[in-house]
Amino acid sequence: MDYSLNNLNKVSNLKELTLREFINSLNLIGLEVDEISQEKESNKFILENINCLIKIPANRQDLSLETYFLQEIVLIFFLELLNIWNRFQKKYLFLLKKKYLQTSHYKTIVINSSFSKILTYAVEITDFKNFSSPIWIQKKLKNFKITSNNNIQDIFNLVIAEWGYEFNIIIPNSFTEQKKYVFERLTKIESFYEENGKIQKLLPGTIVIREDNQKIISVLGFVNSTFPNFNSSNYLIEICFYEIETNPLFISLVNPKTALKNFRKIFLENLKFSLQRLLSLIEILEYGKLKPIKYFTKNQEFSIDSKKILFLEKKNFKNFLNIEKIDEKIFQKAGLKLICKTQKLYFFQIPNSRKDLEREIDLIEEYSRYIGYKNFTEILPKKQRTFYPEKTKQIFLMKDFFLIHGFHEVINNSMQDFSSNTLSSLFLLNPLNKELSNLRFSLLPKLIDVFSTNFRLSLIENNFFEIGRVFKKENEQIQEETKVSGIFQYPFLNNQKDSSLEWFSAFGIIESFLLKFGYQNYLKQDSVSFEFFHPTRSILIKNNKKILGYFGQLHPTFEINSFSKRPIYIFELNLSYLKYSNFYSPINVYKEFSKYPTIIKDLSFSIDKTVEFEKIRLLIQTNCLYLKNIYFLIFFLIKKIINLLMLEFV
Repeated sequence: MDYSLNNLNKVSNLKELTLREFINSLNLIGLEVDEISQEKESNKFILENINCLIKIPANRQDLSLETYFLQEIVLIFFLELLNIWNRFQKKYLFLLKKKYLQTSHYKTIVINSSFSKILTYAVEITDFKNFSSPIWIQKKLKNFKITSNNNIQDIFNLVIAEWGYEFNIIIPNSFTEQKKYVFERLTKIESFYEENGKIQKLLPGTIVIREDNQKIISVLGFVNSTFPNFNSSNYLIEICFYEIETNPLFISLVNPKTALKNFRKIFLENLKFSLQRLLSLIEILEYGKLKPIKYFTKNQEFSIDSKKILFLEKKNFKNFLNIEKIDEKIFQKAGLKLICKTQKLYFFQIPNSRKDLEREIDLIEEYSRYIGYKNFTEILPKKQRTFYPEKTKQIFLMKDFFLIHGFHEVINNSMQDFSSNTLSSLFLLNPLNKELSNLRFSLLPKLIDVFSTNFRLSLIENNFFEIGRVFKKENEQIQEETKVSGIFQYPFLNNQKDSSLEWFSAFGIIESFLLKFGYQNYLKQDSVSFEFFHPTRSILIKNNKKILGYFGQLHPTFEINSFSKRPIYIFELNLSYLKYSNFYSPINVYKEFSKYPTIIKDLSFSIDKTVEFEKIRLLIQTNCLYLKNIYFLIFFLIKKIINLLMLEFV
């Protein structure tokens, strides 16, 4: 919207509001001022108009109408709206009453309707004369960036800019008092002929007005606001309202983009005022006379919706905005009427024009707009200790173990191909495709595929593990277990040749893993019937009838064995028996070492065989202060006994 500050000065009391304050206040609440321009007043070279191009938020389409925009400006700056017409209305009340009494003799023709949510009103203009529009209307349209046509269409554009309603202009050669008019929903595709000769194809579901159940004369959702021609002396002005926001009748509009954009700006409480404004200007400016016949839908169920009541908890100001003290003047500034308040709650009456206020959080956002988003204090998260459940700690320990031993973690989809099903597989009732049709019964198939793909691409020993859930059906019951599986080649860090001890070295990794969870004594059973394991080089690990898991070489039928020069080992362990409470970690005892290095000396002595070794030990220890130990290594006999001593000094 492009609006003039000079015009605002005329309709409201801006006091001494500066341009900078005006722009900053609008920007603060989300009405962004994109552009500022200056222009000279015509015939007044001293005065200048300062125009502000204001960007209206998408949720405030009501602000594109002058009526609601001025109300918003008044609320923001606590100004006084100068309703000049209300002041003159009291002085000319006797003339207005005389005019109102004339309409009491109007003949009414009811447009029959079986729909309870549509309102239509039509009035005919006779003796139409096409005069030039007044200068004040042309200026006001220029203020809205609307090009003036210098005819009666300027009045229609003015009312649309002020109140939002668009009027359907029809040549009333079809409307007569003898015909019957009815609202109807189309059940098939039909053609509608516009006054300018164009043809509209109407889809099923469109609501139209028919005359005598034959010709379509008006369509809901189609607005022809331009005069077909100026040769006719009579025109019918039709105004229609339908609550497009809720669309209770699920109608299909002729031009959805145009219709939705226009209908969303229409509010039921303005229907009366917009029609009064239009008809008053037509009569005052003598464009024509009103024929004393009115057409409308007479439906008792249709009425103005009651204004919404929303409540707001006071504690949420602290939770969302970090505000302790609430300024109730801001509610008034935002146009929210506070009708009740308790110790914990606020109750607000929301006008029908505010379609964007539906929830409690919308009220909080509206309050925050008027404070200014940059003026809030930060809400920092509180520092608190994080406590992990036992199962999470268990998984963390397992991941650390395998990562330290050179494995890479893999996360695969829990769904598998239809071709890999078994008797215990669980199938989905409505799968997306065959590749994702049943739940996996083991982690090993996807791990073997990952290992094969990586091995073919890089020819490097990539060792993988995965922790996840498996599913199977046993004895008509569904069982779900969490397991850890892996696939690897041994050794990890060198290229030693194959040996008979390699299998035991590879199993040593699993032994170290089980030892962490307190399993020192367990039974290793040779017979394994699991399809992925080698029939003679695999074992079943058991502990007191509990199957801890499986370990062994990959079955020779897999193609990857032909590419690899070294054996491929796989394992699968059940996490149900590897509990965090059984986790064992030996305590490392700290031992302080000497600052000086140890000195060890080898000494040889020739002594008589009658000398005792213990006397030699005592003699040396009493004469050497820094001697730590004495070791007698060897002695032998030639003529006399010769002893070899090793002395350790500290």
